[in-house]
Amino acid sequence: MTIVTVSNTEQSLLIILSIFLAMFLLLSIIALVWILQILSELKKIIKRAEELAKETEGSINAFFQKTGPAISVVRLLSNMSESVFNTKKKHKKEDD
Repeated sequence: MTIVTVSNTEQSLLIILSIFLAMFLLLSIIALVWILQILSELKKIIKRAEELAKETEGSINAFFQKTGPAISVVRLLSNMSESVFNTKKKHKKEDD
């Protein structure tokens, strides 16, 4: 059996690298927990945004169902008045 001897320099290097590895692992665990918390909050925010979008869509649909016929009548009257005024303007230009 061969006995391996480790010099002081190698021992110091081993200790320093072990400390850095432990620090890296600790920081990685902390970062992972932090990222998981952020993802959890984002999931809540996205869920709430989807709920708000559905509520808004329902409100808009209800609004247009109530006001749809009135808007159609107003649009029809607007188109009719535009066509009447446009023909009057055309006739005035032709007269000049």
